[in-house]
Amino acid sequence: MTALQKVNLGTAPAGSDGDPVRAAFVKGNSNVDVLAAQAALTSATQITAAQALTVNHVGKRVNINLASAGTINMPPLSVVTDQDNVLLLRNLGTTVVTLAAAASTSDWVGLTKLNPGESAMMDAFGGAWNVLMRGRARLDNEIVNGSLTVGGKVGGVNSPNMLLNGSGELGSIGWATAVFSALVGGFGEGSMFSNAAALSNYSGGDYSTRFTCGAGVALTLQGEIITGGLTSGTAQMQVVAYDSGGNSLGQVCQTSAVAAGQSAKLYWGTGTTPANTASIAVAKYTNSGTGAAYSVFFRRIKVALGSIPDLHSQEASIAYLIGTPAFTGRPTFAGKTPWDGGNLANPATTDTAQTFTGAKTFSARPTFNGATPWDSLNLPRPVQGATNNISIGWSNSGQPSLSYSIDSGAATGNLVTTDQHSVRLIWNGSGFNVWVDGGVVGTLKLA
Repeated sequence: MTALQKVNLGTAPAGSDGDPVRAAFVKGNSNVDVLAAQAALTSATQITAAQALTVNHVGKRVNINLASAGTINMPPLSVVTDQDNVLLLRNLGTTVVTLAAAASTSDWVGLTKLNPGESAMMDAFGGAWNVLMRGRARLDNEIVNGSLTVGGKVGGVNSPNMLLNGSGELGSIGWATAVFSALVGGFGEGSMFSNAAALSNYSGGDYSTRFTCGAGVALTLQGEIITGGLTSGTAQMQVVAYDSGGNSLGQVCQTSAVAAGQSAKLYWGTGTTPANTASIAVAKYTNSGTGAAYSVFFRRIKVALGSIPDLHSQEASIAYLIGTPAFTGRPTFAGKTPWDGGNLANPATTDTAQTFTGAKTFSARPTFNGATPWDSLNLPRPVQGATNNISIGWSNSGQPSLSYSIDSGAATGNLVTTDQHSVRLIWNGSGFNVWVDGGVVGTLKLA
């Protein structure tokens, strides 16, 4: 503000050495002008369409009511002669008003958005449009466009995320295509989606798999979009509704289109699902986008109930993991890799009949129903050879015994060697009497 001036009254009592009468009145008039410039604000004509403000808006209350989201350019700082002048901006509408510098200037603007119901008083001090005061929204809901830092705790309840894998934390699971595939940033950014191949005037992108949602539901789509590598075109996200037959019912809501060269920022859009809605899906895409590989990034995408954004969360992803998730890689448990159909093509089962093919090697002798099978270690000489015969003969010489031989070889061993608890075969002229211990139990004869 220009300083108020005092009239020099001169030396008392005559004051003849003070300001002449005319000079005194000049100072008085100047003071009137200064005070008039500091008078209460009056309202300029209401703005209903995106436009650039002029110096005539300085010192006024500027009411803005846009039918759709748009941009208001601040007056050029070069035409604001008094840096103490202020400008009160009020968003009376229901859409977001973007504040930007005057065209073809590098003026700095300290506030980028006015959300519905918000107001801000700006001044031009220091060669920049600074925020002197900021009014809260006229409703209970508050929105912070940038970062919010608090020294204490922040309490609240957020709505669950309906979208599975909204930040690439599960790779590309939950997305029908992968023009913008999942990756993990190398500088602490976490997981996100980006284009692995260069884009050339590309319009298109990826749709998520559809998830259940009925009609008449107010939804908010939010997420971070980065277009730092795009040289032209825009990036955007939207929610699309479908009926029970999978037919598209059109767009429910979308974020604003993000121009090329923008750093990470949260964008959102709200809408209500139309009649006959049975499911919805999210699309992330570019419009005529041109840029090298990894020039566009999407992350922290969330679809939630309500008409305002809230904290990012991953409830749908957690629910997916609790169920029967499909992994693109093989997990390990305590450093161990589990068997599956890929690394054990025909695993054995314990509860159904199964046919084994090929050689199976066991490091220990198995048992079957508690019984140990014969093998080459506990039955050293099983039947073998061309004839596969076992010969059994009774010997009365020395100690009576029943001996056996395999194939045509010599006697291999004795089955019984005493009269008691023994089995004997004795020729009776026409057959063999079978003796068990001391009595005949039967006769073996040739047919």
